[in-house]
Amino acid sequence: MRRFLLLPLFLFFVTAPLFANPSWEPIKEKVLKADINPRDRKEKLSLVKEAIQLADQCLTENPSEAPCYYYRAQATGLYYEVTIFGYQKGIRHMIQDWQKSAELDPQFDHAGPYRMLGELYTDLPKYFGTKDVRQDLDKALMYLKKAVELAPNYPTQQIDMAEVFIKNKNKNEAAEALKKAEELLPQWTQDPYYPGWQTTMRELQKRIVKLEGYKK
Repeated sequence: MRRFLLLPLFLFFVTAPLFANPSWEPIKEKVLKADINPRDRKEKLSLVKEAIQLADQCLTENPSEAPCYYYRAQATGLYYEVTIFGYQKGIRHMIQDWQKSAELDPQFDHAGPYRMLGELYTDLPKYFGTKDVRQDLDKALMYLKKAVELAPNYPTQQIDMAEVFIKNKNKNEAAEALKKAEELLPQWTQDPYYPGWQTTMRELQKRIVKLEGYKK
Protein backbone atom coordinates (compact mmCIF):
# COMPACT_ATOMS: atom_id res chain seq x y z
CA MET A 1 0.00 0.00 0.00
CA ARG A 2 2.70 2.49 0.96
CA ARG A 3 4.52 1.71 -2.27
CA PHE A 4 1.61 3.09 -4.34
CA LEU A 5 1.20 6.16 -2.15
CA LEU A 6 4.82 7.09 -2.80
CA LEU A 7 4.56 6.60 -6.56
CA PRO A 8 2.81 9.94 -7.39
CA LEU A 9 5.40 11.83 -5.33
CA PHE A 10 8.19 10.05 -7.17
CA LEU A 11 6.62 10.89 -10.52
CA PHE A 12 6.35 14.55 -9.50
CA PHE A 13 10.07 14.85 -8.82
CA VAL A 14 10.95 12.98 -12.01
CA THR A 15 8.73 15.07 -14.27
CA ALA A 16 8.90 18.48 -12.55
CA PRO A 17 12.15 19.60 -14.29
CA LEU A 18 10.43 19.12 -17.64
CA PHE A 19 8.15 22.05 -16.81
CA ALA A 20 10.76 24.33 -15.29
CA ASN A 21 11.61 27.59 -17.04
CA PRO A 22 14.73 27.32 -19.19
CA SER A 23 17.97 28.66 -17.72
CA TRP A 24 18.09 31.47 -20.30
CA GLU A 25 14.58 32.84 -19.68
CA PRO A 26 15.78 35.58 -17.24
CA ILE A 27 18.32 36.73 -19.85
CA LYS A 28 15.61 37.00 -22.48
CA GLU A 29 13.36 39.00 -20.14
CA LYS A 30 16.05 41.57 -19.42
CA VAL A 31 17.03 41.85 -23.09
CA LEU A 32 13.41 42.39 -24.16
CA LYS A 33 12.86 45.01 -21.48
CA ALA A 34 16.05 46.84 -22.45
CA ASP A 35 15.26 46.64 -26.16
CA ILE A 36 11.58 47.49 -26.21
CA ASN A 37 10.70 49.77 -23.33
CA PRO A 38 13.52 51.07 -21.12
CA ARG A 39 12.56 54.18 -19.16
CA ASP A 40 15.93 55.84 -19.68
CA ARG A 41 19.54 55.33 -20.70
CA LYS A 42 20.63 54.40 -17.18
CA GLU A 43 17.98 51.70 -16.86
CA LYS A 44 18.86 50.26 -20.27
CA LEU A 45 22.54 50.07 -19.37
CA SER A 46 21.75 48.37 -16.07
CA LEU A 47 19.49 45.81 -17.74
CA VAL A 48 21.99 44.84 -20.44
CA LYS A 49 24.83 44.55 -17.94
CA GLU A 50 22.69 42.19 -15.87
CA ALA A 51 21.77 40.25 -19.02
CA ILE A 52 25.40 39.84 -20.04
CA GLN A 53 26.34 38.69 -16.54
CA LEU A 54 23.51 36.15 -16.53
CA ALA A 55 24.51 34.92 -19.99
CA ASP A 56 28.11 34.46 -18.92
CA GLN A 57 26.93 32.45 -15.94
CA CYS A 58 24.57 30.43 -18.13
CA LEU A 59 27.41 29.54 -20.51
CA THR A 60 29.72 28.60 -17.65
CA GLU A 61 27.11 26.09 -16.48
CA ASN A 62 25.72 25.14 -19.92
CA PRO A 63 28.33 25.79 -22.64
CA SER A 64 26.14 24.16 -25.30
CA GLU A 65 23.07 26.31 -24.63
CA ALA A 66 22.41 28.19 -27.88
CA PRO A 67 20.04 30.80 -26.35
CA CYS A 68 22.72 31.93 -23.88
CA TYR A 69 25.03 32.85 -26.77
CA TYR A 70 22.13 34.35 -28.67
CA TYR A 71 20.94 36.69 -25.92
CA ARG A 72 24.46 37.57 -24.80
CA ALA A 73 25.12 38.86 -28.32
CA GLN A 74 21.87 40.82 -28.33
CA ALA A 75 22.61 42.30 -24.91
CA THR A 76 26.10 43.23 -26.08
CA GLY A 77 24.64 45.10 -29.04
CA LEU A 78 22.25 46.98 -26.78
CA TYR A 79 25.15 47.81 -24.46
CA TYR A 80 27.09 49.46 -27.28
CA GLU A 81 24.03 51.45 -28.30
CA VAL A 82 24.44 53.20 -24.96
CA THR A 83 28.23 53.07 -24.56
CA ILE A 84 29.88 53.34 -27.96
CA PHE A 85 33.52 53.19 -26.79
CA GLY A 86 35.14 49.91 -27.87
CA TYR A 87 32.16 48.86 -29.96
CA GLN A 88 34.25 47.15 -32.66
CA LYS A 89 35.49 44.59 -30.15
CA GLY A 90 31.92 44.13 -29.02
CA ILE A 91 30.77 43.54 -32.60
CA ARG A 92 33.32 40.78 -33.05
CA HIS A 93 32.04 39.10 -29.90
CA MET A 94 28.45 39.43 -31.15
CA ILE A 95 29.34 37.80 -34.46
CA GLN A 96 31.08 34.93 -32.67
CA ASP A 97 28.14 34.41 -30.32
CA TRP A 98 25.52 34.42 -33.06
CA GLN A 99 27.60 32.11 -35.22
CA LYS A 100 27.94 29.72 -32.27
CA SER A 101 24.23 29.96 -31.59
CA ALA A 102 23.50 29.17 -35.25
CA GLU A 103 25.81 26.18 -35.05
CA LEU A 104 24.04 24.82 -31.97
CA ASP A 105 20.43 25.67 -32.87
CA PRO A 106 19.89 27.57 -36.14
CA GLN A 107 16.10 27.57 -35.68
CA PHE A 108 16.09 29.20 -32.25
CA ASP A 109 13.81 32.25 -32.04
CA HIS A 110 12.55 31.80 -35.60
CA ALA A 111 16.05 31.44 -37.09
CA GLY A 112 17.18 34.31 -34.87
CA PRO A 113 20.95 33.75 -35.12
CA TYR A 114 20.93 34.20 -38.90
CA ARG A 115 18.43 37.07 -38.71
CA MET A 116 20.53 38.94 -36.18
CA LEU A 117 23.69 38.47 -38.23
CA GLY A 118 21.79 39.82 -41.23
CA GLU A 119 20.63 42.85 -39.27
CA LEU A 120 24.13 43.47 -37.96
CA TYR A 121 25.79 43.49 -41.38
CA THR A 122 23.01 45.78 -42.63
CA ASP A 123 23.40 48.35 -39.86
CA LEU A 124 27.19 48.51 -39.48
CA PRO A 125 28.95 51.68 -40.69
CA LYS A 126 29.73 51.58 -44.39
CA TYR A 127 33.23 53.03 -44.23
CA PHE A 128 34.29 53.55 -40.62
CA GLY A 129 36.31 50.85 -38.84
CA THR A 130 38.22 47.81 -40.01
CA LYS A 131 36.81 45.75 -42.86
CA ASP A 132 35.45 42.94 -40.67
CA VAL A 133 33.18 45.34 -38.79
CA ARG A 134 31.78 47.29 -41.72
CA GLN A 135 28.48 47.11 -43.53
CA ASP A 136 28.28 44.16 -45.92
CA LEU A 137 24.91 43.99 -47.70
CA ASP A 138 25.80 40.83 -49.62
CA LYS A 139 26.59 39.03 -46.39
CA ALA A 140 23.47 40.49 -44.77
CA LEU A 141 21.27 39.19 -47.56
CA MET A 142 22.92 35.76 -47.38
CA TYR A 143 22.12 35.44 -43.68
CA LEU A 144 18.58 36.76 -44.08
CA LYS A 145 17.85 34.28 -46.86
CA LYS A 146 18.93 31.49 -44.49
CA ALA A 147 16.57 32.91 -41.87
CA VAL A 148 13.69 32.95 -44.38
CA GLU A 149 14.46 29.38 -45.39
CA LEU A 150 14.33 28.19 -41.77
CA ALA A 151 11.43 30.35 -40.57
CA PRO A 152 9.48 31.62 -43.60
CA ASN A 153 6.45 32.78 -41.59
CA TYR A 154 8.25 35.19 -39.28
CA PRO A 155 7.79 38.78 -40.56
CA THR A 156 11.05 40.27 -39.29
CA GLN A 157 13.01 38.38 -41.91
CA GLN A 158 11.10 40.10 -44.71
CA ILE A 159 11.26 43.50 -43.00
CA ASP A 160 15.02 43.14 -42.70
CA MET A 161 15.33 42.07 -46.33
CA ALA A 162 13.34 45.14 -47.39
CA GLU A 163 15.89 47.27 -45.52
CA VAL A 164 18.77 45.61 -47.38
CA PHE A 165 17.07 46.04 -50.74
CA ILE A 166 16.40 49.71 -50.04
CA LYS A 167 20.05 50.31 -49.19
CA ASN A 168 20.96 48.55 -52.44
CA LYS A 169 18.33 50.68 -54.24
CA ASN A 170 16.52 47.54 -55.39
CA LYS A 171 13.08 49.13 -55.21
CA ASN A 172 10.98 46.29 -56.61
CA GLU A 173 12.61 43.66 -54.40
CA ALA A 174 12.16 45.93 -51.38
CA ALA A 175 8.47 46.41 -52.16
CA GLU A 176 7.98 42.67 -52.58
CA ALA A 177 9.67 41.87 -49.27
CA LEU A 178 7.58 44.48 -47.48
CA LYS A 179 4.40 43.09 -49.06
CA LYS A 180 5.27 39.61 -47.75
CA ALA A 181 5.86 41.07 -44.29
CA GLU A 182 2.45 42.77 -44.39
CA GLU A 183 0.80 39.46 -45.28
CA LEU A 184 2.52 37.69 -42.38
CA LEU A 185 2.03 40.38 -39.74
CA PRO A 186 -1.58 39.52 -38.69
CA GLN A 187 -0.36 36.15 -37.40
CA TRP A 188 1.96 37.83 -34.88
CA THR A 189 -0.15 40.40 -33.04
CA GLN A 190 0.93 38.96 -29.66
CA ASP A 191 4.64 39.23 -30.39
CA PRO A 192 6.33 41.87 -28.20
CA TYR A 193 7.92 43.38 -31.30
CA TYR A 194 4.62 43.76 -33.17
CA PRO A 195 4.16 47.53 -32.53
CA GLY A 196 7.76 48.16 -33.58
CA TRP A 197 7.27 46.20 -36.78
CA GLN A 198 4.29 48.36 -37.69
CA THR A 199 6.28 51.55 -37.19
CA THR A 200 9.29 50.23 -39.12
CA MET A 201 7.15 49.08 -42.04
CA ARG A 202 5.56 52.51 -42.40
CA GLU A 203 9.01 54.10 -42.45
CA LEU A 204 10.29 51.59 -45.01
CA GLN A 205 7.28 52.18 -47.26
CA LYS A 206 8.05 55.91 -47.32
CA ARG A 207 11.66 55.17 -48.25
CA ILE A 208 10.58 52.81 -51.04
CA VAL A 209 8.30 55.47 -52.51
CA LYS A 210 11.22 57.91 -52.57
CA LEU A 211 13.38 55.53 -54.61
CA GLU A 212 13.72 56.81 -58.15
CA GLY A 213 11.41 55.13 -60.62
CA TYR A 214 9.30 53.29 -58.07
CA LYS A 215 5.67 52.83 -59.06
CA LYS A 216 3.22 51.65 -56.42
